[in-house]
Amino acid sequence: MTEKIVPTERELRHMDLGSAADTIDLIRQAQAADAADRELTTWQALTRYKKAVFWSCLLSTALIMEGMLTRSELLCSA
Repeated sequence: MTEKIVPTERELRHMDLGSAADTIDLIRQAQAADAADRELTTWQALTRYKKAVFWSCLLSTALIMEGMLTRSELLCSA
């Protein structure tokens, strides 16, 4: 089941929504894109979002290496 995301009043005040018809069309396009993304297989998602996968792997590797460096410094100083 898809949950509905409703913007808050504060968010709506800061948006330039134009006409109501444009806003409704924009919401429908966003919902269609969300539904299409949910139907992707893992491989399709990996190939579609290559840059996001790359940056995720890079950041994860950097965090793991930082943790290992901190641990090795603690072991060597003991």
